[in-house]
Parts: sequence; structure tokens; C-alpha cells
Amino acid sequence: MRNTLLLFLVATLLCSCQLFDREEDTPSFLHIDNIEVQTNGTGNEGAITSNINDAWVFLNDDNLGNWELPATIPVYSEGSQNIKVIAGIRINGLEEFRAQYPFLDYHEEEIPLVPGEIIQLNPLVKYYEPTTFIWKENFENAGISLDSASGSHTSIKLTSNVNHIIEGVTSGLVALHDTISFYKGVSNEIFDLPVASTPVYLEIDYKTDMDFIVFLISHNPNNTPETPVIGLKAKVDDSGNLVQNKTYIDLTYDVSTNYLASGYQIGISTSLPDNISSGTFILDNIKLIHQ
Repeated sequence: MRNTLLLFLVATLLCSCQLFDREEDTPSFLHIDNIEVQTNGTGNEGAITSNINDAWVFLNDDNLGNWELPATIPVYSEGSQNIKVIAGIRINGLEEFRAQYPFLDYHEEEIPLVPGEIIQLNPLVKYYEPTTFIWKENFENAGISLDSASGSHTSIKLTSNVNHIIEGVTSGLVALHDTISFYKGVSNEIFDLPVASTPVYLEIDYKTDMDFIVFLISHNPNNTPETPVIGLKAKVDDSGNLVQNKTYIDLTYDVSTNYLASGYQIGISTSLPDNISSGTFILDNIKLIHQ
């Protein structure tokens, strides 16, 4: 019995040594700094600006997860492999709501993976050609498609100030101060938007030291309610300079739940906060899009 027990202990020890001495698999690595959005060549998508925060990565259609950029992604595979990268956004600018952007196609290529090596990926994506750009306002023309709404103290105007331009030659500017302290603008067109949960998004480039609200006006049979969609925060650096930002606003739910509406308008409002004597609100490259 004693010899049998001794043999058992020795065998267990040997197995344990083999288990812990075995080398672990060495992954290959994919490194992605950013995902570049390019024109699809149709000219329908307007100015190309983007704020792609994440990469959704697939290996031979197996999901490797969602990675905040820049990212170095371990891949436990080797040899030539199919890699697919999908652009990810923060819905309504919120970090906790991350999703694949449904209007951009994906980047795909065959990559030779070598364990231990880091391979640089430079994904290129573009808008799907079937995407409908129902409203584009780039503030490059004299006629602006945002009208001042009732109660607004001022209107949005074109600016060519180099410190204010977001993209192109001019951008839209709202300047507020103590006697002109509220702005409310509404699209001068009523849009026919799809329901049945068809994706509908609003893209906005902006710089502002004032919080603002984006709202939706539904033209229902008996009324035209204004529904706040999202409030967006002012963004300045440590020196108080305006920080350029872009957000993707999901209107799908708000449109689909007002399916009796004959059309919709987009509205934007901002007001001067109590702690500053003047405020600057700059808009550019507004895009209302759906599939």
C-alpha cells in the first residue's frame, strides 16, 4: 500500500510539472490607430468628417470583440486569416452606448498572422451607397436651412473666422450675450422619415462653450409636439478654447414611436448659462440620414 501511494504521488508530481512547464500559446497582434472614413465616390455624402471611437474586429467571421481606439488586439491564430473591421461609434456621444455605425461599410483583408508579431492595420470605410442623405447643411452657401423659431433671440449666421471654422470655408455661428441669450432653430423643411425601426441618425459637427439640446418636431394629425432627443455638453480645453466635436444622434426610436406623423423637423436650441457673459455656438456638416 505504501509503495502504491508513493508511485501515485510521484506520477501526480510529474504530471503537475509537465502542466506548468508547458509553454502557453503565443498570440499574433493587430494594431489599429484609427479607422478612416473615405468618400464613396458618389458625392452624395457631403463633407467627410468622422468620430470613430471603436473597432469591432472579426477573425474569419468570429467576433474578437469591440476595442476602443487605438488598440492592440491579441489573435490566437497564425497563417493567412480573414480580418474584418467595422467602425464603432458612441451613440448620442455617450460612452456607455457603443454600437457599430449602420451606415458605414466594413474593412476586410487577408492578413498573414505570425505569433509574437504586431501587424499594423489601417482600416478604410465609406458610406454604403444605398444610404439616403435626406438633409445636408454644410454652411457653405448663403441660404441656411435652419430658421429661427418662435422665441429665439437671434439667428444662426455664416462665419469665416478661422478660429470658428470647423470644415470648409465657412461654418454656422450663434453668438449669445446678456441681452441676446437664447437661440432656437428649426429645419425649414419637413422631412419624410421611415418608421418600423429603420435606422435614422443625425450627424452634427460642433464647437461650443454652451450646452445645447437637439429635439424632434413631429407633425401629427392633431398636434406638433417637440420631443427632446439629447442634451449635449459644452466642451472647452484647459485654456478655455472651444474643442471641436462630432456626434451621431440616434433618432430611430423617436421617429418610429411617432409613426402617425406626416413629417418631422429637426430643432436645436441653446441658452447663455449664468456663469459666462457671452457664449459661442458653432455648427457644421449637419446630416440627416437613413437606410
